[in-house]
Amino acid sequence: MAELSLAEHPRRDALAESAAALGSSDDELDGPDEQAPYSVLILEDCADHFELLVTQLESAGVRVRPTLVDNEADYRQGLRGRPDAILADYRLDAFDGRRALQIREECAHHTPFILVSGYLSDADAMNLMRGGATDFLLKDRLGRLAPALVSAILASRREVRRIRDLKAVLDGAVAALSEALALANPPAFARALRIRDIARAIAGGIDGVDPVDVGTIALLSQLGSLTLPHELATKLHEGRAVSDTERWTVRRLPSATEGLLASIPGLDHARRVIRCQDVDFDADGPVPVEAMILRVAIAYDRMETRGTPFGEALRRLRARAHLYGDAVIDALAATRAHDQDTYPAEEIDLGAARTGWILASDVVSRSGVLLIGRGHPISAALRDRLRAFHEAGMIDPTVWVRRSN
Repeated sequence: MAELSLAEHPRRDALAESAAALGSSDDELDGPDEQAPYSVLILEDCADHFELLVTQLESAGVRVRPTLVDNEADYRQGLRGRPDAILADYRLDAFDGRRALQIREECAHHTPFILVSGYLSDADAMNLMRGGATDFLLKDRLGRLAPALVSAILASRREVRRIRDLKAVLDGAVAALSEALALANPPAFARALRIRDIARAIAGGIDGVDPVDVGTIALLSQLGSLTLPHELATKLHEGRAVSDTERWTVRRLPSATEGLLASIPGLDHARRVIRCQDVDFDADGPVPVEAMILRVAIAYDRMETRGTPFGEALRRLRARAHLYGDAVIDALAATRAHDQDTYPAEEIDLGAARTGWILASDVVSRSGVLLIGRGHPISAALRDRLRAFHEAGMIDPTVWVRRSN
């Protein structure tokens, strides 16, 4: 592979500065080895064009470790390696940049995606940028390739750092809020926890999706339900039928929740997931896979609560696979069946309950009031509450639980 001296490049100063920034140990950047070449997944079906891209980057002083792919299967496999950036041709024989961008949105949302094409109309370029592309370049005008790649990777790393820091704050706030909401509206909160746990389990079976992030979004998605009247929240928790008016109220919850989150910085993606949970198309691009997971989690919880057998619930979901997605349903089938077979519900004494186990049935007072809903994880604080309820003569000395690994 031919190489040019960095000193010969007409933009050597700016490019060298950017390349050095990529290799620095600045606190804004992440990565296990900041001095290593940066991995670039290149979707291209022409070997000469692949060589041209790599040569252009190396001649600008940007060290890369390129991976060439030319089909969807290899592209998906390449994404599992978590590349620093993606360079994608727009037109290939059996694949194209539009589909590659959709898959990136599903599996590697924060990875920079730069389209490099021989020709791209203004309309196509506009649609792709709206769909999440980071930048686009023409193959006969690659002078901007190196700085565009450097800039995209730096911006992506800053965004990942910002989101990680925000997530730490958000997780603490959600945990603190959860304890208070569990007391304010037990049936609504119990349902929210079940949906969170189902969504988190599904996400664990899908490549490129973070179960913890999905769980947090799922819990946030039910924020609006905590304002529901106690009677309606109880109906939803127990799987009972609701009136037309109540059904309309429930359908408004995603938009109400999105509004509640609008003033919180850094939750743009979470708000979009919540907005897309009941739509087939979104003006900002493809429906995120997290929204599909949320749909399935809510639908499955509703059927499970009503006593629908697991096999029948899967059959109903598969009958509407165009709404839920085959991959998401498959992940549910694998994880849920494993959990039910491995951790059956059992009745134990209150004192034997362990942190991390899950309540398998409602804790109801002797007078019929729901105190703690099924699906609530057992914590030290929850054990203290159960003990206090028992000492006050409000509940029996045993509870039904499902152990966890």
